Amino acid sequence: MSASLVWFIAGIVLMILEFVIPGLIVIFFGVGAWVAALLLLIIPFSIEFQLGIFLVSSVLSLILLRKFLVSRRRGSGDKDLTADSLVGLTGEVSAEIRPGHAGSLFLRGTTWKAESSEMIPAGEKAEVTGRDGLVLTVRKA
Repeated sequence: MSASLVWFIAGIVLMILEFVIPGLIVIFFGVGAWVAALLLLIIPFSIEFQLGIFLVSSVLSLILLRKFLVSRRRGSGDKDLTADSLVGLTGEVSAEIRPGHAGSLFLRGTTWKAESSEMIPAGEKAEVTGRDGLVLTVRKA
């Protein structure tokens, strides 16, 4: 298997992971892998140079594009993705949430792990009351 194909597949895997890991970060590493794959098709480089291209292009795409994409996804560039910015928002429960057992909530184009002190079946609306890292605390809307 050629090195450019390996980088291309790595880019696909990283971009798919963006759907699993919220935050709009991993996709830029997928872009970096694709840049490395494209350049490797043109000129063969050593593995050290490939890694350098991957890291530089990933960080540059992250710095240059993330703020723009987050503001487009949200519709406003004024707010950052902080705990307070999610509190009060309503999403749809995508996997049943039971007391003591986390489920998931679809909110702002991303699926979040969610917990509640009450049972909320899939398909119902839930309001965010708090956030601890990547886990949202919700209640029935």
